[in-house]
Amino acid sequence: MNIQIDRKWYPFRVRNLSCPGCGTLFQGTDINQDLGIATCKSCGRVLDLKDRAESSREENRELPLAPKPEKFVVSDDIGQFSVEWKWFTPVAFFFAFFCMFWDGFMVVWFTIAITSGAWAMAAFGTIHAGVGVGLTYFVMCLFVNRTRVSLGSNTLEIKHAPLPWKGSAIYKTDDITQLFCTEKISEGRNSRTTTYELNALMRDGKRQKLLGSIDDKSKAFWLERTLESRMRITDARVSGDIRE
Repeated sequence: MNIQIDRKWYPFRVRNLSCPGCGTLFQGTDINQDLGIATCKSCGRVLDLKDRAESSREENRELPLAPKPEKFVVSDDIGQFSVEWKWFTPVAFFFAFFCMFWDGFMVVWFTIAITSGAWAMAAFGTIHAGVGVGLTYFVMCLFVNRTRVSLGSNTLEIKHAPLPWKGSAIYKTDDITQLFCTEKISEGRNSRTTTYELNALMRDGKRQKLLGSIDDKSKAFWLERTLESRMRITDARVSGDIRE
């Protein structure tokens, strides 16, 4: 049940308020309306709701939606909203060429190993062959797969198809209290790659990654704001999130 707090000084529903320290959702029993404070039952942090209300007028105001990313295809039917995009990018051609070279080399490797009876050589090549199989499957996904985010009356579905890929799932919208974006930085020997993730703060206080490897910050934020607007979730800060 959503407990309403005096909106003269606190404009949010309790179900959208989480501890800035550990992310645990505040419940009605954690709120002292007379003092205007909330005490986290997990970490003991005390939040001044009156100060929160003042700052939130700027931080948590209804943010305007940015223009839809070019690659996103939106469908807005009665009772069903969806966003879909292809995985394909020109870099897929580079990976395809690399796969042909890698897989061709492994074919030669195993041919020599088997015809010469060098079973140790064949066993050693198994690891590299496994890498080739995984990379080849990934390249196939780059060429044919799409991601579809569908929002129904009470479900949010993430689906990667037609080739199976981890991350496909269905969530109940009532279990989601906030959406937020995070940044992931991967560093190689001579490179640095930044991608973005769309996450959900669940009613039980857990964080759930919905989408990963988003290549553009604007795409992540558009998804967050659009889905929050459709789900009637008031935008609020979450520990570890990023802002534009």
